[in-house]
Amino acid sequence: MKMQLLLVILYIVSIALLYIELAYCVCASAEYEINGHCCPMCAPGNRVLWHCTVDTSTTCESCSASTYTDEPNGLEMCFSCSTCDAGLRIQKACTRLSNTICEPLKGFFCMVREKGSCKLAVKHSQCNPGEYIQQKGTASTDTVCGECTNGTYSDGTFTACQPHTICQSMGGKQIETGTTSSDAKFKGSSRDKVRPGTKCWWRALKVLTLSMDLMLLITFQPVKVKQKEKLYLLLKEDKLVTESEKTIHTCSLAYIIK
Repeated sequence: MKMQLLLVILYIVSIALLYIELAYCVCASAEYEINGHCCPMCAPGNRVLWHCTVDTSTTCESCSASTYTDEPNGLEMCFSCSTCDAGLRIQKACTRLSNTICEPLKGFFCMVREKGSCKLAVKHSQCNPGEYIQQKGTASTDTVCGECTNGTYSDGTFTACQPHTICQSMGGKQIETGTTSSDAKFKGSSRDKVRPGTKCWWRALKVLTLSMDLMLLITFQPVKVKQKEKLYLLLKEDKLVTESEKTIHTCSLAYIIK
């Protein structure tokens, strides 16, 4: 019985001594522990040159070029400055007090950030044919794509889906139906190459312009014959006019030149 009581007392005393030792080993917030001693930390931008002793305080030294410390520390070596990886560029150069700050290049967005600096950048996604750019990518977000509906199309680079070209009324023959990724195709003269989404209104404007030129030639008699002949040649070379339209204007010009 006495032996058991003695063992309990020894156990309690050893636990108490352990707590006392731990209490004395805890350093203040501005100190660091080394070899059982609490030493004052070095300020940001510095490192420990010599640790403190019973008689002396910590001796600090400034970080060398391309190294830094951004917090109070007990480090013997400063951290090496980071470099910006692929897809990144330097936003703020490294100093003794702070690491390099990186940001995404144009066309990239940041995936991983640490202490205000981008660590990993990824290229913006590209929309597929049949999709349009619903929201352009930024330095922090990826591109958002939307799908085209029936009757419209996009090759993946448009910011809005374009309506299919309609040109049958001008005599064109459709040879390929439009899809969500491509426009309808027509067979005929060079006028079939129409801007996406138009309805051939430009042809009517072309005819009107040529008609006005003819009226001016008829009205103003002092116009030189060479000028008339020049317009006549331009009209003959104009491939955006149908043969019937060209014939009408050619006859008129021929009459004027005479």
